[in-house]
Amino acid sequence: MNLFRDCPRCFYDQYTLKVARPRGIMSTLPGGIDRVIKPLADHYAGKLPAFLEGKVYGTLISNREKMKKWGNWRTGMRYFDPANKIELYGALDECAVIDEGEAEPIYVPVDWKTKGGKPKDSGAQYYQLQLDCYNLMLHATGLKIASIGYLVYLYPTVALDDSLAGEEWVVNFPFSVDVYKLDCNIENAKEMCVKAVTCLRGERPSMNYNCEYCMLVEKKKQLEVE
Repeated sequence: MNLFRDCPRCFYDQYTLKVARPRGIMSTLPGGIDRVIKPLADHYAGKLPAFLEGKVYGTLISNREKMKKWGNWRTGMRYFDPANKIELYGALDECAVIDEGEAEPIYVPVDWKTKGGKPKDSGAQYYQLQLDCYNLMLHATGLKIASIGYLVYLYPTVALDDSLAGEEWVVNFPFSVDVYKLDCNIENAKEMCVKAVTCLRGERPSMNYNCEYCMLVEKKKQLEVE
């Protein structure tokens, strides 16, 4: 979805023509953080860890089996638009629940983000659509939503070598936490779904002169002609 918003032509090429945009080398650090943060979240089921207290409403969802399913795109939430024959699915990092145990609790998506340093802002320009889509899928599942979402940024602050593991010293990297609450709109997510599918079902979009990938291909063609 972000690829479509970034460049419809690259989006069409990747998912209709099966010519993927080059991704380059990807950091494995976010995956590592995700691997160790999930057991911590499981430990605080029905509660909040100290670093989220006062920053996130409610508590982490207590049903961890449900959270495990939601965290896998194969078993996660689905949104169906039968009129346009659209299915949206995705994997949710974490979910907070307001008034869990009440007749109609409220569900709020929480997304872990890893950065090299303190974020300058919420990064809403990159992640707003993601949280909108999470809210849409929660709503489509029949759950009550608050139309908000949380971005939880984790970033290292210092290196410490004061820990010994077995016979080797271990360097510890404490992470600081910044939490941003974004207002969300599921109608925006629905609209983007329709636009994206319309793109895939239509003609190949014209050259995007603001896309460095499109321009790279164009310049290579020019060089070949020369």
